Amino acid sequence: MALEEDPDFRKKLEETNATDIKNGKISMHLEMVAHGIRERLDEIKRREVDRLRILAREKMKTMNGMDVFHYISIHGGIQKIDERILHHLDVKNPHSFEAKDLEKLIVKATTDLDELDKKRKEEFKEYEMQKEHERKEYIKTLPEEEKKKAEEKHVEMEKKHQDHPKLHHPGSKAQLEDVWEKNDEMDRDNFDPKTFFMMHDINGDGFLDEEEIEALFQKELDQVYDPNAPEMTNRV
Repeated sequence: MALEEDPDFRKKLEETNATDIKNGKISMHLEMVAHGIRERLDEIKRREVDRLRILAREKMKTMNGMDVFHYISIHGGIQKIDERILHHLDVKNPHSFEAKDLEKLIVKATTDLDELDKKRKEEFKEYEMQKEHERKEYIKTLPEEEKKKAEEKHVEMEKKHQDHPKLHHPGSKAQLEDVWEKNDEMDRDNFDPKTFFMMHDINGDGFLDEEEIEALFQKELDQVYDPNAPEMTNRV
């Protein structure tokens, strides 16, 4: 992201709490960004606005006359259709990238992530329900003397699955300190965020990419999920 190339804004980003980042308040500091980066952001916005407006018009071409009139009546005109499609940018100012654009982008990204997380939880819940249904159906096929054993084994495996160590919240200071101490074999009392970042920025590009972040959390996940553990492989 171009903004992260600006050292002052990047420093402010590191100092800002997660809540103020997610709700877009960090956008008020856009004014400190260097002129050259602001110009790049302006150009990126103009290209994005043009691209999405073309998509909007292509969409309208596929609609029949009544659908177009209905769509316009709902959203208040062609311009409003643009605004609806460009909800992650301030379409009223298509020429320059401003604090309002950054706020909209952050809020939209946060909303999308929340919706994705909700969807994943729902899918996992459905998966668990289906798995439980299949288990019960399987139990019904067993002889009476085997049913009790199967149920007891199921309870035992579920208990083992639940009895995992308490985990720190991903990305919390405590979790990162654990990585620093256990993975990096450093003194926990001397935890230094900058040194930690440099140690885990494997490719040295100044950012923690998806794979580097995943590596930070892997040890925590291993405490909960061991695919070779009996309680995982034998969950009927």
